[in-house]
Amino acid sequence: MWGREELLFLKNDAVCFPSLSFKDRVVAAALAAARRFGFRRSAAAPTGNLANAVAAQGHAAGLDACVFIPPPPRARFAEQRARGVYGARIVRINEEL
Repeated sequence: MWGREELLFLKNDAVCFPSLSFKDRVVAAALAAARRFGFRRSAAAPTGNLANAVAAQGHAAGLDACVFIPPPPRARFAEQRARGVYGARIVRINEEL
């Protein structure tokens, strides 16, 4: 186009990971290490997409997933996704995170 060959590399995480979150990449690496160390469970607090990423990647890796849920109203969406879509165990806590 300008007299030389240009290369453009794209990284699209939106379609490659289970929860469709950019946090899936780091969680996948963390859970792969957890499996190497012999862990059988994964857990997370619902900070944005992290809980859903841990639940999804834990399920994909064959680990039991546990998500800590704060009081409503913040908890509703995270709880529905983590339990309904990824089958994570929900643990309700009394304090805001």
